[in-house]
Amino acid sequence: MKLRSDDLVWQMVDSEIVVLDLRKSVYFRINGSGATLWEKLAGDVTRSDLETALVDAYGISAERALADVDAFLIDARGRGFLED
Repeated sequence: MKLRSDDLVWQMVDSEIVVLDLRKSVYFRINGSGATLWEKLAGDVTRSDLETALVDAYGISAERALADVDAFLIDARGRGFLED
């Protein structure tokens, strides 16, 4: 899975991701673990890759990381940000 390649512009600003969805003319700010996941989704990654990124970055359990990944992916899919 990865981020949608068209009409989605984003950039890292300080410690957060600023996203502009040109399809909907909507702007988002993503920080913390969401920013970590977003950057990984810029390439082609698996759910397991995302889980590992959170465990490594925040020292949390794999179970907690997976729950956070799943919540983020549900939201990102709902907003139309992802290609599978």
